[in-house]
Amino acid sequence: MTAVAFGRNRRVRLAWILCVGFLGCCWLSVVRAGDIEILVAGERQQPDLDRRQLLSVYIGRLTTWRDGRPIRVFVLPDDDPVHEQFCHQVLGTYPYVLRSAWDKLVYTGTGFAPTVVRDVQEMRRRVESTPGAIGYAPALAPDDLHQRPLNDQSSQPGGVHQ
Repeated sequence: MTAVAFGRNRRVRLAWILCVGFLGCCWLSVVRAGDIEILVAGERQQPDLDRRQLLSVYIGRLTTWRDGRPIRVFVLPDDDPVHEQFCHQVLGTYPYVLRSAWDKLVYTGTGFAPTVVRDVQEMRRRVESTPGAIGYAPALAPDDLHQRPLNDQSSQPGGVHQ
């Protein structure tokens, strides 16, 4: 099939779009909860956040928790393997997409870029010590109360104010 035929045949184009869309949806719904944990400062029971809400937090659309506290976002450097894994597996996007959203927030004066930390250990310390903080790290043993695996059930209510 040539590029010209593909462009002219609406049925083939529609089938192609539906197939790619379906595969994309299947890929986005797969989150290995054991690989990355979402870190949230504060109380023992962390708010349930689905993928859509996490993405909204990390691109700067959601800026407050339900109780009105501001959300302080911490991230690893763009080229860090854990950051890349977080973007791909948890958010379903790429690091450059987040960087572009942050740059736009800063340039337009409508928001702030997240705080970039050096490494996972600093991420854990900063999230633990900052009220309203959110971050991510490779999964640890489940006995640490301030860390929990991602809950990817989009139908559950989240802990952020929309």
